[in-house]
Amino acid sequence: MCITKDLLKEAISLQERFNSEHERLVNKKAESQQKVQDLLHKIENDEIPEYQAYQLIMAIKHARKDRREAWDELIKLGEIKGIVDFNLEHISKRLDSQIKGLNNRKYAPRILTNLFEN
Repeated sequence: MCITKDLLKEAISLQERFNSEHERLVNKKAESQQKVQDLLHKIENDEIPEYQAYQLIMAIKHARKDRREAWDELIKLGEIKGIVDFNLEHISKRLDSQIKGLNNRKYAPRILTNLFEN
């Protein structure tokens, strides 16, 4: 049992989740912004009847709200980015090397050499 390896696996899992959430939020923000642009182009280029104008306003409002929510979460994620922004695969390889070294170490007596003579 190696607590360090278990913790490192959890850290790698957290890093993968962070990256996945970050990517999802970036895509959500971009998609919402593109929806707003599409709606604004519709308003700019077409004659809009009054009944449809309200629908477009509500659609813009909803898309802007989605964009703002994604942006707010991205700002929060940015605060912890430094915590999960490590090369954990490299750390894992170093840890494996250290564990291997610890398992193969030999003790060399310094003073009481006669205790180890067989």
